[in-house]
Amino acid sequence: MREYYITKNDSGQRLNKFLEKAVPRLSGGMMHKYLRLKRIKLNGKRTEAACRLAEGDKVQLYINDEYFEQVREEEAFRRMGGFDEGYFMYVEDADITRKAQEYGKVMYVPEAHVYHAWHRDTKKKWKNFWMQIRSMLRYWRKWGFRMV
Repeated sequence: MREYYITKNDSGQRLNKFLEKAVPRLSGGMMHKYLRLKRIKLNGKRTEAACRLAEGDKVQLYINDEYFEQVREEEAFRRMGGFDEGYFMYVEDADITRKAQEYGKVMYVPEAHVYHAWHRDTKKKWKNFWMQIRSMLRYWRKWGFRMV
């Protein structure tokens, strides 16, 4: 059995649309069959494909494992709670890396490249410098000074 808790991002959409994203290998016909057989439940009760989801709802799937992929990056990101919105422009990458370590192995892949427009604004503008300092203090309060 798999359980999904509906977050603010997924609330308001129909159950069938949520299932298309959460279980892409599950065909529409099989989804309707499992709904009829009560193998897909919403908050522990039988439901319909057109039912609208609300934040906090629990979707329970009593279906075969063959329909599930390995945990996808999007699902892991959702479980982690995404980025901490308290960071603005600086140190958010270090924070998400520390959060990811609690959910599995974090790896350095030297072949991967990310291109970023780098302006060194912290050396040009005091406002940006203080935003960076504020983000660093937030990170240290949350994780401490210990390197991992």
